[in-house]
Amino acid sequence: MRTVTLDILNDEAVKLLKNLEALHLIRFRRNKGTGTSEPIVDNVSLSDFSFAKSREILKDYKGSLSDTVLEERRDEL
Repeated sequence: MRTVTLDILNDEAVKLLKNLEALHLIRFRRNKGTGTSEPIVDNVSLSDFSFAKSREILKDYKGSLSDTVLEERRDEL
């Protein structure tokens, strides 16, 4: 795992990064200036959600929702 710091110059980049986070390719963390990080918890707005966009993003995904949920819960243990 690599850690990078980004300066986001355009709001469209935030949407792209959130899509990558939804695919579990990246994880957002907020640095509090102490050298430690904690996960960012953002409220998801229904107005930001689109079934059409979700289908397009996940068109090549071959897994199942239940397998993904089980994997995430195992990782938390």
